[in-house]
Amino acid sequence: SALPEKPRAAPAKSQPSAPSSARTDARELLDLLWFDPESVRRMRSYKPWKAALSEAGEWLDAGSAQKTQKTQNVDGSRPGDRADALRVLVKIKPLDGEGIVASMVSSIDEDSAFTPPLVVVGGELYFPFDDAEILKAYIAGAAPFLGSDKKLREIVDTAGEVLRSPWPGSRGLVESLGARLKEAFVQANRALPPAYLETAAEQALLEQRRYQKRILLGQDRIRALLTIQGSAAPVPTYLPDSLTRQLPMFQRFRAVIVAEAHGQQDQYESHPIALVGLALARVLPIPTIQPR
Repeated sequence: SALPEKPRAAPAKSQPSAPSSARTDARELLDLLWFDPESVRRMRSYKPWKAALSEAGEWLDAGSAQKTQKTQNVDGSRPGDRADALRVLVKIKPLDGEGIVASMVSSIDEDSAFTPPLVVVGGELYFPFDDAEILKAYIAGAAPFLGSDKKLREIVDTAGEVLRSPWPGSRGLVESLGARLKEAFVQANRALPPAYLETAAEQALLEQRRYQKRILLGQDRIRALLTIQGSAAPVPTYLPDSLTRQLPMFQRFRAVIVAEAHGQQDQYESHPIALVGLALARVLPIPTIQPR
């Protein structure tokens, strides 16, 4: 994997390890949505985090490793795994863009072999919808309003032909057809709100969880984009496909993630870093009830 160039002012020792809450406000909470049970053991033994986590007390299963060795939950995790994954998310300070690069550089050994480091990152997590699914939703939403508008009908027919093809073409072609269809719909249905088709499609796509997917590192994964401090562009972030039906019904939300930091994994991405999620928590304001 291609690695970012080593930053001049970010030596290996600059990797943050001091304990710091991932939350920015005492009125917020972390809702742990998912963690990879197989990765929790690595989190516990990860050297760059030892100083920070030693102040948080012993791991919940540290004193009972023998007892819990054969005890597993339904999801394959052992007692204490969930709490320990959450402890990492709360106690380890999230890295910015430069911090991720520094962590990656420090993970190159004397033989130039690279081992993807563990990092904690936080920011707005956005789940783009699949371009072909967006186009399908536009076609379904426009169908009752075709009427006698020749231009709109022609674009709908063309889009339908492209989607029915065994090889529907590039992502750019599908995206371009969607934009043309949306524009033609607005022009042909001026009595409707300009965002009617797009809003209806987004609602349907979110309810059906039609996220972008990629086959990377041997697995089907959801492609998301994480906006973090110190990075001009959002960082591609990959989560297990099994989370498709477990994610909250928001296309974007504030999140804190434990991830492996890899070099770019998709030639069509522009960002030099790819994050592979190992644990995911949503940042929520503590609910308040207005008195009567």
